Amino acid sequence: MAGNLQMAMFAPKSEWIPPMELPDITTAKKIAIDVETRDPDIKTNGPGWATGNGEVVGYAVAVDGWSGYIPIRHLGGGNLDEKIVNKWLKKVFECPADKIMHNAQYDAGWIKRMGFDLKGRIIDTMLIASLLDENRFSYSLNALSYDLLGKTKSEKGLVEAARSFGVDPKAEMWKLPAMHVGAYGEADAELALELWNYFSIQLGKEDL
Repeated sequence: MAGNLQMAMFAPKSEWIPPMELPDITTAKKIAIDVETRDPDIKTNGPGWATGNGEVVGYAVAVDGWSGYIPIRHLGGGNLDEKIVNKWLKKVFECPADKIMHNAQYDAGWIKRMGFDLKGRIIDTMLIASLLDENRFSYSLNALSYDLLGKTKSEKGLVEAARSFGVDPKAEMWKLPAMHVGAYGEADAELALELWNYFSIQLGKEDL
């Protein structure tokens, strides 16, 4: 893995820890998924899943009643055993549950680039939001969650950690120890799941 990470003299504390075990969620009807990546040339050459440059450093997964961020390639450490994780992810991705993502082209592209098959219906909450309201200013996960669910994901811990390690909190998130990214990653999947729960009701009302 390319890159380097400066030593943080006063890194903020984090109470987040990775899942102690990976539960069987293959019987769930809907599974929300988000990926955190090292994608160095996305702004100049497009997403790395298409160009072959980069990698997934962690997967966030949420179902009703459980969510977790599963780090595998964070430069700063705190990763789980990738072989064990991949065995679990293969079952999750190939089960028939609906796969819910926000900006699914990006997440699904990376999942396939990492060697997995995706089965089940792929639901993109970003596209659904534009279908229900084409006049919104922003279709970001945070903006939609704030307006429709009355909640947002906190970026405070992530930003503070990034500052202490001297990295960009978004573009270089992959460099951070996983403990500083876990809560942020989990929130991405949790909010995508909650948005789909909200949108599924609205779609029924609109008869779409």
